[in-house]
Amino acid sequence: MFNRVVHVDHAHMLEADVYALPEEDASSEAVFVPRAPDAVEGDGWLLAVAYRGMRNKSDLLVFDARDVASGPLAVASLPVRVPNGFHGNWISA
Repeated sequence: MFNRVVHVDHAHMLEADVYALPEEDASSEAVFVPRAPDAVEGDGWLLAVAYRGMRNKSDLLVFDARDVASGPLAVASLPVRVPNGFHGNWISA
């Protein structure tokens, strides 16, 4: 059910930019990280945790926010499953 990562630019796009995970996988809500403090709107990355159903573990997926359909730029395999709905924030010192 939640096996898509989607970016919608309501000002410039007529269609959503979509990356579909395999049917047995599920994605968390993606978090946007700007490329730089002064980056233009949408210039950065989308980070999402994906549950991998076949392995019963999770991966962190890193997407170019302006080209989600091309798939993740990087995948960090985690040694455990991150529960669906798990939330956290990074706060600088």
